[in-house]
This record gives sequence, structure tokens and C-alpha cells, in this order.
Amino acid sequence: MPMQTTQRLTNDPTPTQRLARAIKDIDRRLDWVHLNNQPVPINAYRARRILHEALARCRERTVILPPAGDGRYRRPDAMRPKPYPVARGPG
Repeated sequence: MPMQTTQRLTNDPTPTQRLARAIKDIDRRLDWVHLNNQPVPINAYRARRILHEALARCRERTVILPPAGDGRYRRPDAMRPKPYPVARGPG
């Protein structure tokens, strides 16, 4: 049998897709809880709110920043000179 290299094809979701999927899962669980007249865990609403905030930040960040990977992009604050001299130890 000839040796075959198996190339693993992954459908790795982006961070925004992962956050959206997590929110969708929480929504499904909350719907199930409501339909079955179960007590709603308060931490589910908190987690959902936190995920919505993270999703908004993630979407905002992907709109502002150019795609990474070419090495030419640097953060603007990383290029600013330091307001104070760097202290060096004796020697």
C-alpha cells in the first residue's frame, strides 16, 4: 500500500463564528427551559450578555484592523516613542 499523506481539512470557525454559535446555543437552551417550565438559570443571561459584548467587540475589531499575516501592519501605539528614558541597570 503506498504511503499517503493525509491532509487534515478543517473547517475552523473564526472567533466571531464561535461567539455567534455559543450565543445561539444559549438561546436554544433558554427556549427549551421556557417551553418546559423549568427555572431559568440567571447565569445564562449573564453569559449571553457577555458573549454579545464580546461579539460586538470582535466584529468592530475585524472591521477596523486590516487582515493579519503580512507582517507590515503594526499597531499605531507600538510605534510611539516612550515618554521616559528606559532605565538600565549598572554594567
